Amino acid sequence: MKISNLQAGLLVLFGTLLASSGALWIRLVPDLSPIVVGWYRVFGAGLFFLPFFVYKRRGRPFEYKSFRFSFLAGLALALHFALWITSLYYTSVSNSVLLVATHPIFVALLARFVFRLPLARQEVWGIVLALIGTSIIQWHALGDTFGFWGNVMALGGGLFEALYFLFSHRSREKLSTLDHVVVTYFAASVILILWAIIIGARLLPNSGSEVIFLALLILLPTVGGHTIFNWGVKQLGPTRVSLLMLLEPPESAFLAFMFLGEGVLPITYVGGSVILLGLYIAVKRRRSTKKLASNSLPAN
Repeated sequence: MKISNLQAGLLVLFGTLLASSGALWIRLVPDLSPIVVGWYRVFGAGLFFLPFFVYKRRGRPFEYKSFRFSFLAGLALALHFALWITSLYYTSVSNSVLLVATHPIFVALLARFVFRLPLARQEVWGIVLALIGTSIIQWHALGDTFGFWGNVMALGGGLFEALYFLFSHRSREKLSTLDHVVVTYFAASVILILWAIIIGARLLPNSGSEVIFLALLILLPTVGGHTIFNWGVKQLGPTRVSLLMLLEPPESAFLAFMFLGEGVLPITYVGGSVILLGLYIAVKRRRSTKKLASNSLPAN
């Protein structure tokens, strides 16, 4: 059955709402280590896709060399979740999701300085605006040690999400989405569970509500929202999907206000508006880097 661009766009919009709920479910399991929460997210998503992976690859040998970039993407994804989820314990949801959403800027910078791809003038202006918006939010947090480092960790999460996109792009040159994400999720889960064991974190939820919130974290933003994004890339193209994904920060902030009673500071409105404007300019006019995220399942 054919689907129109309008219908596809509406479905991707629904996907942004599912994806933006991730910060909410994380905030509702405050007694679990952020590393453990990240492990449940990637391990649960990997288990969901594993039967499809096994069925598709039955009788075919597993060639580790073909998956080397998927393993690297898994490492980047593990560090992304470790930093971003931890940031939610130190700073507001609105600040965290705004700053981690700067990953397209890191993709553009890495593409320029690592892959020697040119930057369009609009991308440069977008990067400058995003940096100004980030500076505004960080300037306000200078007197709050926890908030400042929470913002830094969210930015670090954006950097490693960009690396995840770059490694995923290389992996997807030879692998299908399913092959890539299953290996990536399980590689990330191995890193995170070892990390959790080393630091002595509690691994099992101690209440039924924690189990429910972890299940919602796996199913809604990861299996649901990001699968819709991956589907939408083929229907609408990476640029349109990237633009629609800019709705995630305000949606996350709205959900945090509705269900957690967490307000948004005026300075966040100012800095966040500048960041989103910069991201809009950079993504809308993307040329040299647009393919880098076109075959990647978003992480958040």
